[in-house]
Amino acid sequence: MIPTLFKPYTKLDVNNSKNSGVGLGLAICQNLVDMMDGSIHVDSEVGKGSSFTIKLPVKTSVDDLSNRMEEEIGQIPSGLKVLYFTSDSLENELLADYFAAWGLQLEIRLTTEETPVFGDWLNDYDVLITNLRDNKNST
Repeated sequence: MIPTLFKPYTKLDVNNSKNSGVGLGLAICQNLVDMMDGSIHVDSEVGKGSSFTIKLPVKTSVDDLSNRMEEEIGQIPSGLKVLYFTSDSLENELLADYFAAWGLQLEIRLTTEETPVFGDWLNDYDVLITNLRDNKNST
């Protein structure tokens, strides 16, 4: 059965009414993997099950991703005033460093309120980012 497993319209047990479908799923997977210059492999043991492995080549280097991120960030107008309203101070220093590198003004306000009240002071900012969670129930 394994040699025909990735062929269209192949089904393991055509007499079993529980298994619906027309037998195209693995054929579609095979075609997608082939289009991406990858490989698909199956290990199967009767009575135990099957394991499928898909390998796809990575065609983008870390440098390419970094350059693309810099280009996209470059489209953000520098000098924007950003308010980060959070109940968790874990990432604050990291965020401050990133926003400064991007030329954005970041103000961080910590709150313990579950639902903070925002007022007119929000008008001083171009962007509002919130990270609020109920600290009483977090583990």
